[in-house]
Amino acid sequence: MGHPFEMWADRIEAASTDEARRALVTEARVLRARSLADPVALRRATYTLSQLHHLLQERDPAAHEARQLLSLCQTPPVASREEIEATQAWLRALGERAPKVVAPPKERSWRDDERRARPDRPDRPGRREPAAPAARAAAPPTADLPSKVRGLALDGRWSDALAAAADGRGPGAELTRAAIRLHLALESAEPLAAVRALRDELHQRTGLARKEVPADPLAAILGDRIPTRRAERIDAIEAFAKENPERLDELAAASLRQHLVTAGAGAAAPWLAGVVARAQASGASPQTDAAMAELRAAGSVAVLCYDEWPYTRLQRVFSKANADGVPVSAVRRGVLARHEPDDRKLWTLRVAPADGERMLAVAPHATTPYEGDLARELAERLRSLCGATLLLATGSGNEALRVHARELGLAVRDRDADDSQVLAELLAVAPVAPSPAAPGPSARAAARAERTGAPSEHTGSPSERTGSPAAPVDRLADLVTVAPLDRPRIQAAIASMRRADRALRIVQKLPLTDEALSLVLEVVASTIGNDRPIPEGTTLALRAAVTGPLTRATLRDPRYGGPGIDTLVDIAGTLHAAGWEVHRVLRGATRRETERQPALDSLSAGLGGFWRLLVRRGDRKGEVWFVAELPIEGRAAVPLLLLEDFQRTIVAAGEAEFWAGLGQNALQWEPGAEPALVAAVEQFVVREEPHDAGDDAAGTGATA
Repeated sequence: MGHPFEMWADRIEAASTDEARRALVTEARVLRARSLADPVALRRATYTLSQLHHLLQERDPAAHEARQLLSLCQTPPVASREEIEATQAWLRALGERAPKVVAPPKERSWRDDERRARPDRPDRPGRREPAAPAARAAAPPTADLPSKVRGLALDGRWSDALAAAADGRGPGAELTRAAIRLHLALESAEPLAAVRALRDELHQRTGLARKEVPADPLAAILGDRIPTRRAERIDAIEAFAKENPERLDELAAASLRQHLVTAGAGAAAPWLAGVVARAQASGASPQTDAAMAELRAAGSVAVLCYDEWPYTRLQRVFSKANADGVPVSAVRRGVLARHEPDDRKLWTLRVAPADGERMLAVAPHATTPYEGDLARELAERLRSLCGATLLLATGSGNEALRVHARELGLAVRDRDADDSQVLAELLAVAPVAPSPAAPGPSARAAARAERTGAPSEHTGSPSERTGSPAAPVDRLADLVTVAPLDRPRIQAAIASMRRADRALRIVQKLPLTDEALSLVLEVVASTIGNDRPIPEGTTLALRAAVTGPLTRATLRDPRYGGPGIDTLVDIAGTLHAAGWEVHRVLRGATRRETERQPALDSLSAGLGGFWRLLVRRGDRKGEVWFVAELPIEGRAAVPLLLLEDFQRTIVAAGEAEFWAGLGQNALQWEPGAEPALVAAVEQFVVREEPHDAGDDAAGTGATA
């Protein structure tokens, strides 16, 4: 018997080639997109997609679709118990763990039929007649199995007893087989090994086996507990490399192996380029080379970048700089976040002689020009990273990049040369004096002192304290807290960061004016320069928009806001006036919710106008939902979001019948609705909410 959601069985069987199966995949995806209002058809299409990916030997997509199917089984109307169990069995067949779900009770057999009444006891209609002697005689042989097994065991025929017990069912039969196997293990030639094997098997079957956690190769070097956040872990690696240059080879090898263990073979690791390059340029690096060979054997994409020509070119210059005693401060892959083509990433190497820092940028050899304005953006980015830059870009495809770089005053080479000549030309580039830092204490240090009540430990600007140019973090913090605001210098500070949206993390803890915050939000959006949403700024902007008209206007940028954003600001203002703090803004589902309910991932396109304000006052916390629009995909996603046991108040723009059908009271936002909203939120009580566990952002825009 096939799966209860089986569809197109004959067509799938007839599709004997990968091309035919992929055509069915496309057709099934179209069918699923048209069946969002039909849960049964949606489940059939999802199972078919999982089955086709399995036949195409695409394990991850097959498992992803199977997890979505299990999630869809729990959406109203809930699938039957048999359908859920069949879906769980399919997940296990794909090698995945099948999570437990709340399933409806199994359908009964004789109890669902007309109740059998006893003639002599009409008051006991549900009682069953005892089995007749003939029926007992016709019972299956397994009914007499325990006594037969016991007799064989008492005769010392333990192997025959185990064979006789093989067909038994139920806990008693399982216990009997375990007892016999334990006896045979103790009587074997190597009882200890046999007992351990039996123990391991029983642990696996009963779920008592402890999952082995691979050892972290980096922990032995950095300590038992290394930072979990990537930025902090990178800082710890670089600090160790600076303090222990003689252990660079060991450190780079451990970092590569740790990435493979924790992130898997499918994750890239461009942030390790610095430590790997430093290890390989320091001389012999057998441990690093061995680790890279291991990652290549495992199919890891993290080491593919070290096969690129720009990296090997930089490595030779790096080694030459080491031999000549020229200090090298950093090696990086890529200069533009997200939209720099992966096959044309620019590599950069920074040297730091006594008279100032310089940067060598190497572009992959290319014969195809860049699309659009990308060449100009790359040149401008190089100029903002370091004005004293030598660009090595060969090939006709890099002509536009060379032209724009020359226009910006950068040194350019269109042909390669030997290592000594390239290093000499790099050192001959005139260093650019750093921009003077604003006088006075660091704004970040002042904000920290204001939060903690402690006096600032350091005074003076970062460059005054260290004698070196201020880091972009401190430079931006100083610029946005002084008046008048210097827009060009703020733009330069944000452009010098590896990711422009990190500026939002810096300013969120600073006491900024409405004008300063709106300027930062505008500059970040223009620096990123595409239509990608920037959810990191939504919470920050919404808090300020309650009292700041300039920031409220910035929220109308679709990269920060969305449908109904003005109404959302009014709702947040009402809550703020009542003493409630909006500490987070979510748009759609969070990443954790999509992991628990994979169907939300497919339905997230319908949650663009679905806002969630996480509010708190003291120890009381809850959610205020505002639904600006709810297309058909969103309607299918709402029941899955309601499965989470949160305290919530729903504010809707219409759709009263829809919410009533789900058993939810939705407040209609209209003039005079403010007291009702405050009264509803006042019902929140002190509870432990899962949002405090560090919920990750979702693809639709959960903000930090």
